[in-house]
Amino acid sequence: MTRSTYLTIIMMLFSVMLFAQNKSVLKGVVLDSVSKSPVEFVTVAIVNAKDTSLISYTITNKNGVFSLTGLPANKETKLIVSSMGYNTFRKLLIFKPNEVKDLGALYLNNKLLNEVIVKGERTPIIQKKDTLEFNTEAFKTRPNAVVEDLLRLLPGVQVNVDGSILVNGKAVNKMLIDGKRFFGSDPTVATKNLDADMVASVQVYDDREEDPDHKLTDLEVGKIINLKMKSKIKKSTIGKVFAGVGTRGRYEAGGILSTFRDTLQISVIGTTNNLTRTGFSTSELNAMGGFNRSGGGVVNDGTFGGNGDGGIEKMWSGGFNINNDYGKKLKTNLMYFYYDYVKDYDRKTLNEQNLNQTLLTSLNNSVSQLRQKRHTVSSLIEWAPDTVQKIRFDIRLDVAPTSSDANSLTNTFNTQIPKLSDLITSSSSNSRADAFNDNFMYYRKLKKNGSSLTITQNFYLKKNSSDDYNLNNLTSYTVAFNSSIL
Repeated sequence: MTRSTYLTIIMMLFSVMLFAQNKSVLKGVVLDSVSKSPVEFVTVAIVNAKDTSLISYTITNKNGVFSLTGLPANKETKLIVSSMGYNTFRKLLIFKPNEVKDLGALYLNNKLLNEVIVKGERTPIIQKKDTLEFNTEAFKTRPNAVVEDLLRLLPGVQVNVDGSILVNGKAVNKMLIDGKRFFGSDPTVATKNLDADMVASVQVYDDREEDPDHKLTDLEVGKIINLKMKSKIKKSTIGKVFAGVGTRGRYEAGGILSTFRDTLQISVIGTTNNLTRTGFSTSELNAMGGFNRSGGGVVNDGTFGGNGDGGIEKMWSGGFNINNDYGKKLKTNLMYFYYDYVKDYDRKTLNEQNLNQTLLTSLNNSVSQLRQKRHTVSSLIEWAPDTVQKIRFDIRLDVAPTSSDANSLTNTFNTQIPKLSDLITSSSSNSRADAFNDNFMYYRKLKKNGSSLTITQNFYLKKNSSDDYNLNNLTSYTVAFNSSIL
């Protein structure tokens, strides 16, 4: 190892040690100014004093205690302590390298009617009862970033490679736009197609739509992310399109168009390409096409090359999503999605085996095609006639025909015999997997404290059918084995 390499390693280790030493710690306890009792679920955030971009945050525990680690040294920061029903506490802080700063007791005052409004400052995170709300203005994204890019910046939010989302380790079940469904329950349709600058705030809360009495534990329920759009978006029509062409006839095109009104939301989405990839992710097609809720998965059936056998894919897909609110008591959702997929294979395989005094060679040429289509229709009706009753009914229909054809020719020979055998194979398959399911729930609070009545009904019907044909025609040119047709 050269002297320059040693110096480089020493400098890198020195930089890492210096970086570690420049991280500071902040801790304290939040109390009510009148009762002197601890305040739970208070948001404690450290932001950049210049642009209020978030550096770190936490929530106080039941004893009002908080602790923030990994804070930058020698940098102007601002502490923001906020909770519903209290005035926000603010304090400018500059940490020394490796400093542990204990603020002791911080007292929050109850809000007065004539509250002083501080302009030009953004509180990045607010805890509203069971809802955690992120102010998007406090998180800087690149130009033309999508919602997925914004979510990656939020503390505690993890966006996986497949587009699935975790919040503090818990899976996100649904993505809502201003409280309305957006192409099913999978969040990635919104995260990969909506621009981040359309969103005013991101709300995160437990998925209790089918558990109004909170009978499930926090570990058993998933999360819902609700994107609250900016006021200028709520009454507008927005969209984006993309298209491209390349050599050898390659192409792709797609787009999304959404209309937002006070009570009506309509979205149309579509894509097509022949680039051996889909225009949307696996999770997006699961959400829009319902492939993962009809007894199978697109990855397992080869749609995305999950079996590693390659092929050239051509894909067409599109659909619409309609949400409508009839006052505050009744809301409906209607979604349709169509998916058409063709995958072509053209293979040539050469296999050689060294045997005793000879080389056995097999040459295979095969051509095949896989064709899949899927129609999905789903609908939701929610009706809350009063504050004690709620009715929820949703249905879903999937129609999925699949067909395939394959032909191959295998020639076998060795160094002594120029022609051993010819094998011709042919196969075809026609199948379909149709599914229908509905879910009904009636909920009513009873007069007795803490008691309620819940009636649920679920019906699931699935029908699979398949017709398959296979031909094997072996022609032998040696007495070692016989010709045969199967």
